[in-house]
Amino acid sequence: MGNGYFGDFLTWYLDEDVGSKLFRVWYDKDPESEEGCSYEWFSQVIELPDGDILIGMRGYDDREEDCRSKSIYFHRLSEIQFAFCPSDMEDDD
Repeated sequence: MGNGYFGDFLTWYLDEDVGSKLFRVWYDKDPESEEGCSYEWFSQVIELPDGDILIGMRGYDDREEDCRSKSIYFHRLSEIQFAFCPSDMEDDD
């Protein structure tokens, strides 16, 4: 994921192929808290009338072939904090 200016969330999502990246997500907005961190793929984006964005996320599930949960959970972008760490995408094989 490179540097750049994308203008809005949707442009960033599409230009950076965000749907293929695994993110660390904190729902309590505290990235220092390992307890609150989960690993998620952003799979859907919905723009809400109030200007917020609803993100559909699939959790990491090593029982699935592509490691993505079949369930999608939705959270408001304003209520989470997230980070991308390239090392999370590396195979341990």
